[in-house]
Amino acid sequence: MQATLLTELALYNFRNYTERVFYFRPGLHLLTGPNGAGKTNLLEAIAYLSTGRSFRFHQDRDLVTLGRPGFRLRACLKKGNQGSEIDIVYDGGRKKLTINNSPHRLVDLLGLFPTVTFGPDDLYLVKGPPVIRRQFLDRELCQVDRSYCLHLLTYRRVLLQRNLLLKQIKGGQARADQLEPWDQQLVFCGLPLVEKRQEVLRRLEGLADQFYAVLAGASSSIALCYQPSLSPADDWLKRLAEKRDKEIIMGATLLGPHRDDFTFEVGGRSGRHYASQGEQRSLVLALKLAETVYFTQVLGFRPALLLDDVFSELDGNRRKALLEVVAGEGQAFITTTQVEDIPPEVREKAFILACGGTEKGTSP
Repeated sequence: MQATLLTELALYNFRNYTERVFYFRPGLHLLTGPNGAGKTNLLEAIAYLSTGRSFRFHQDRDLVTLGRPGFRLRACLKKGNQGSEIDIVYDGGRKKLTINNSPHRLVDLLGLFPTVTFGPDDLYLVKGPPVIRRQFLDRELCQVDRSYCLHLLTYRRVLLQRNLLLKQIKGGQARADQLEPWDQQLVFCGLPLVEKRQEVLRRLEGLADQFYAVLAGASSSIALCYQPSLSPADDWLKRLAEKRDKEIIMGATLLGPHRDDFTFEVGGRSGRHYASQGEQRSLVLALKLAETVYFTQVLGFRPALLLDDVFSELDGNRRKALLEVVAGEGQAFITTTQVEDIPPEVREKAFILACGGTEKGTSP
C-alpha cells in the first residue's frame, strides 16, 4: 500500500507564520534556519494534520500568531493517483475541518496522514510525569485505531460528568447511589482503552528491544512495563465501590485509564532512575523506531517521520539506525540549524527548505 504524501501546506497566523506556503516532495526534507526561524513550528503544523492537536501538547490558542484572532492550515495530500485537501480553521473558540470542501468531524483526520515525531523533549517520556506517557499512547493509538479514539473521547466525557457528580455529592447536592450508572459507563468505555494499551505496549516492547540492542551496543534487554490503576482482570465495579468514600472526599475519580502509566526498564532496572542520559536517549529512540515499524505493520505503509534537531545529539550507532528508517519510502522531515550536522549521504538525497514566517512567501 502506498504512503500518503503531503504535497502542499499553507499556514496562516500559525505561530510565527503569518502567511507562508510550503511545497513538498516524496522522500527526505531538511528544514533549515537559525534558532527561532520556525523549524519546530513547521513540524508542529505538519503533525497537526494527523490528529487536529499539537504534538507539543499546547492549547490551540497558544498556536495563534500574537495579535491575531485564530489560525488556518490548508494542506494537499496525495495517495497514489488520488488527492485530497484538508482545511482546518481555528477562530479562537472552535475548530472547523473541511476535507475536499465538505465539513467533517476532527476524528475524520485520523489515519489520513499518520506521523511519528522525535525530538529533544521526548526524553521526558522516560524521566517525565505519567501524563506525558499517557498522552504519547493516546496520540499514537488514535492515529491507527479509530475505535480507540472514540472510546477515549467517550471516556473523557464520562470522567468529566462523574467528577462533577462527586463534587455535588460532597456538597450534599446529590446522592452517592447516583454514581452507579456512571461507574458502568466508566467500565464500558475504559476497559477497551486498557486492553488496547496493554496489547500495543507488548508489541512495541518486542520491537524496541531489538532496536535498543543496536543503538546501545549492549546485551541488556529493555521492558515497557504497563501500570494500569485497573487491570483487565480486575472487578472494576468492585474496585470503584471500594474507593467511593475517598473519591467523594477528594471530588475526583481515583481509578481508571486516566491514572495509568508505563515505565522503561533496562536489564530489570528503572530507566528513569538508573539509565544515563545517553541510555535514556537510546530508550526513546528505540521506542520511536518501534512505533514507526508498528504503524507500518498496522497501516500497510510507513508514516511520515518528523525529526526535530536530533542528528546533532546522536552518535554513530544511533545515526545509522535512524538513517535506515529515514531512508525508507514515504516522507521524512528533519530540522537542523546547521546543514553540516546532517551526514553527507543524507544531504545529497534531501530537499532543503529554509524556514521563517514573519513575511509572506512560498517555498519552491
